[in-house]
Amino acid sequence: GLSHDVYMISTEAADTYTLRIPKNKTAASIAKTGTVLLTALKRGQPTLQVPSIIYESDQFSILQFLDGEPLKSWNNLDMSVHRRETLLEGIGKLLLDVW
Repeated sequence: GLSHDVYMISTEAADTYTLRIPKNKTAASIAKTGTVLLTALKRGQPTLQVPSIIYESDQFSILQFLDGEPLKSWNNLDMSVHRRETLLEGIGKLLLDVW
């Protein structure tokens, strides 16, 4: 990502995690807010696929790995205006529910 180095970690026990390392202090601050949001999403919308936070510090965080496409794949130039509006409306409703 632009603000984090992101790595996939696989263990010998076949567990997979995401390691996120902020690139600077601003990114670390944003990450802290993001993990609070992830925790709230997980608590408020238990059926939503949101990664669990395994470990968090100022230097890095470890999250549950979820298979799938990254959010940047939603920023597709071929996506219709209607589809973009539908996605954004859904994200907006979710954020209102969480806050």
